[in-house]
Amino acid sequence: MKITPLSILSMIALAGCATHDNGGNAPRPRNGIAEYRQVAVDALKTMDRALHSLDKLAAQPDRCSPKVLAAFSGEAERLEADSVMLRARSRAMQSRGDAYFENWHTNLSRMEDVRVRELAERHHTDLSEGFGRIKTTSAEVGESFRPFLAGLRQLQTMLEKDPAAIGAAPAKDLIRATREHGQQAEQKLTAIKDELDAAARMLTPGN
Repeated sequence: MKITPLSILSMIALAGCATHDNGGNAPRPRNGIAEYRQVAVDALKTMDRALHSLDKLAAQPDRCSPKVLAAFSGEAERLEADSVMLRARSRAMQSRGDAYFENWHTNLSRMEDVRVRELAERHHTDLSEGFGRIKTTSAEVGESFRPFLAGLRQLQTMLEKDPAAIGAAPAKDLIRATREHGQQAEQKLTAIKDELDAAARMLTPGN
């Protein structure tokens, strides 16, 4: 069966409403939209901490204090570790989605709430376009995040070698460019969360 953008986004929004197969043959989907949204929320929190730490670094006058540098280095390392975990969670959700859609029509027909199934059909175009935007925006997050993380690493190395480099133009330019990349990634993550919220509203009876 061909997996379309609509069917994937519908799975994300509807999985939590599916009826389980008592025989154990069908996948047992979880509430995909809530989990996918939580990935975006967790990533936003991690980005916010890293940007806040970068701002503290930028506020240092002529020499970076050991305390500020240690906190900055810790956040940079935490960001890198968290990003690996978040990517793994995203891949796991995609795998579950693939398994779920092996039996998409069967699982959809077993949904107890007919209203939600009707809403998915009614909002076909909006859901399809929304999923397209999520895919595009997800790629754009990576395009901004990679130079953001690289800038953090470069700043960490630079200041560990010479804390006084914080007052020089190269460090200031690097901080500015790194922050711009971080803000771009943060904006894209917010856009993904907003798209998921919009899909959930479209598929909630009574909205």
